[in-house]
Parts: sequence; structure tokens; C-alpha cells
Amino acid sequence: MMIPAKRTCPTGWTEEYEGYLMTAHFGHAHPATYECVDANPQYIRGLEADNRGALFYFVKADCSNCGTTGHCPPYDDKKEITCVVCTK
Repeated sequence: MMIPAKRTCPTGWTEEYEGYLMTAHFGHAHPATYECVDANPQYIRGLEADNRGALFYFVKADCSNCGTTGHCPPYDDKKEITCVVCTK
């Protein structure tokens, strides 16, 4: 289970990894989803080339309308949102 805006798992769950919530840029013309990307990712050497795939961008809090939404705090304006992936 992926939990956005958290860094730890609920009691009784095992943390697989924690990282940052990421998605494609809002201006890209293709479907996108939110993913929890490991804070310490591993990669395969030789696959660094630009293959014209989707790019990940950090999801950041926008507190400019917090007077009406009530989400700031706990979020900090313009800061990356964390996430954790847990298994049971």
C-alpha cells in the first residue's frame, strides 16, 4: 500500500521504502498517475539515455489557497510531498 504524505507505516505493517510522491508534468499530453519513488533509487548502468519516455516531477504542496482548503499546515508551501510503501 502506498501512503502519500507519510514517512512511516501503520503499526503491524512493514516498510518497503519511503520516498517522494511524483507524477508527470501537468502540461504533458498523456495520462499520468501518482507514484511513490524511492528516496534512494537504484538504476541499471547504460540505461541513462533519453528514450522519450515520461518524466517524473516532484509533487509539491500549494498553500496559496489554504485559507479555504485547510491543508496548510500540515503541508509546507512549495515543499515536496513524501510517501511510504508498506506491505502486510
